[in-house]
Amino acid sequence: MRLLSSIFLIALIILAISFSLLNAEVVSVNYFFNKQELPLSLLLLIALFLGCLLGFLAQLKVSLQQRYQNYALNKKINLLNQELNNLRALPVKDHL
Repeated sequence: MRLLSSIFLIALIILAISFSLLNAEVVSVNYFFNKQELPLSLLLLIALFLGCLLGFLAQLKVSLQQRYQNYALNKKINLLNQELNNLRALPVKDHL
């Protein structure tokens, strides 16, 4: 497993180096208040990182909502189990 992960990491590094060599052109990026010249590969890497970060933040909200809902449902299950155990402990009354 360690050898496989090392091979994967080396292949990923080779891919990243070849990508940056193929996209070494300098492009101009205009912000609202500034203008900057960056290599295209760096600009694409920054865009990828920001996209991953925004996706993670969007997923985090959904994940936290689901965790809260799961907690509330588990609490309700525990209360219902406790009520069921209390009802089982009551003696049965005969109506004759």
